[in-house]
Amino acid sequence: ACAKADPTYNHDTTSNDEDDNDNDPITDALYELLDPTGHNNALGALYAELCGHDAPLYELCSLVTWPGSLRQSVHPDAAHQPHPPLFAAFIAVQDITLEMGPTLFLPGTHLPTPERAQFDEMTTRNDMIASYATPKLATLKAGDLAIFDMRCLHVGSANEGINNNKDDAAARVLFNVTFRNPKANKSIIGYEGSIRKPYLDQLTLDGMQEELLKKKNKETKGEKNDVAFAEWP
Repeated sequence: ACAKADPTYNHDTTSNDEDDNDNDPITDALYELLDPTGHNNALGALYAELCGHDAPLYELCSLVTWPGSLRQSVHPDAAHQPHPPLFAAFIAVQDITLEMGPTLFLPGTHLPTPERAQFDEMTTRNDMIASYATPKLATLKAGDLAIFDMRCLHVGSANEGINNNKDDAAARVLFNVTFRNPKANKSIIGYEGSIRKPYLDQLTLDGMQEELLKKKNKETKGEKNDVAFAEWP
């Protein structure tokens, strides 16, 4: 599923002064996405519905595809099991054009359908793209996101963009926030992710929202913040 950024939303920005120790763009982005106040019907509410309030954070990173990167093979990130194990949100940091290699999803392949069985039996699995009736390309605008069940088949397209300046404008950058469903069997997920081991299963959706709210309340009062995800655990 894809969600569009709300152009009327008041994005709270902080100073870029290097001496401002409270300036933390990652934490600010997480506050906006997970919305601990519940006022903006943000991603946090959807994750709570999909995985529960006690869902552990499984991955928090940026996915970067540089110009010249080749297309991936079609793949799922998580193995099939009765409960969806992982849900990932890919948030576009910039507008993603066709040339930049948007992610292509094959909707419905998270289920044990005949199409999915066909994929599992294929010798050349990329044939699935040509034969699939309803593929979806995530050509997102900056601030839009795609959230998906990581059992779903998908593929990172080739980045055919051309860098004609020094700011890597043709690189495709996605901010990735992934939570694990506690109801799923984590021993057979089949995807370790990139989160540092000390953080694994340490941060839950509820816990992150609580800390984010503490940080925002201190900012409102003009107090110095001692809440920083980089210091956990």
